[in-house]
Amino acid sequence: MRCRALLAAAGLLAAAVPAVASATWRAEPVSAAAVDPVAAIAATGTGAGYWLIDQRGGVSAFGDAPELADLAAPLNAPVVAMTATPSGDGAWAVASDGGVFTFGDAPYLGGLGATPLNQPIVAMAATPSGEGYWLFAADGGVFTFGDAAFAGSLGAIPLNRPIVGAAADGRTGYWLVAADGGVFTFGGATFAGAEPDAAQPVVGMAVRPDGRGYWVATRAGAVRAFGTAPPAEPLPPRPLDDVRLRTEVVVDGLSAPTAVTTRPGDRTLYVTERAGRVRAVRDGRLLAEPVLALPDGLLRAGGQRNIGWIRCENGPSSFDVQP
Repeated sequence: MRCRALLAAAGLLAAAVPAVASATWRAEPVSAAAVDPVAAIAATGTGAGYWLIDQRGGVSAFGDAPELADLAAPLNAPVVAMTATPSGDGAWAVASDGGVFTFGDAPYLGGLGATPLNQPIVAMAATPSGEGYWLFAADGGVFTFGDAAFAGSLGAIPLNRPIVGAAADGRTGYWLVAADGGVFTFGGATFAGAEPDAAQPVVGMAVRPDGRGYWVATRAGAVRAFGTAPPAEPLPPRPLDDVRLRTEVVVDGLSAPTAVTTRPGDRTLYVTERAGRVRAVRDGRLLAEPVLALPDGLLRAGGQRNIGWIRCENGPSSFDVQP
């Protein structure tokens, strides 16, 4: 029998998706036609417009953002970040392999598309002059181009979680944020606080214009404010009319699955079967041996064995099983 997971397709943020499904579920924008996943957003200098760019380089303009031509497909790697020029008439985009692409009045100042990387590029930021930019890698590596100054990196420091976002202070400094919420500062960037939490994966950060505060956003849609950054309002509930559900096969080979859960820091899915077994799904593969098999007579009720739900706390051997 196939175990299926419902996927929420209700906007750009995965706020409507329970955290338990972070390893398997995906949130996608709803539209009349199929679209590629949005990779990044970049605002114009006026703050009255922005661009969205998808992983294949398709660009959509909103507000006072001028129309920009899509990138020629196919790309060698997906687009992961975008930043605007000071004039707001152009932008740069970068792919995970370090390839840099220019739009409008953005000058090309170099890229890493032909350079072997230890870890993929995850973010970029531009200098105030528009004559330089930084590229940031998942291992904390920092690469500079044009008049962007190198103020340090984490490339040689072991990290608990990969870098997922970065921002520049408008001068010579920059911040890096890791998936667990750790914040690292370089140059003139001011450290205003952090709340590392491996159970709430971070996806990015944004900095106040004064450079003395910033927001850190989690995958679940929560936003934490630090320094001079005002507290963020919680995401409003999304109307159910906006939600579109579909199913996707996650794994085959389960027998009458009844519940699924995860544990903090572990991407393994633990699935209960009605017969009294707890199975593990790791990296999309069902492990052959059950993690837990309850005795035959333990859950018999009216001639039928059944597990209703489980809670996995400290490890794969610690389960709270409720018939």
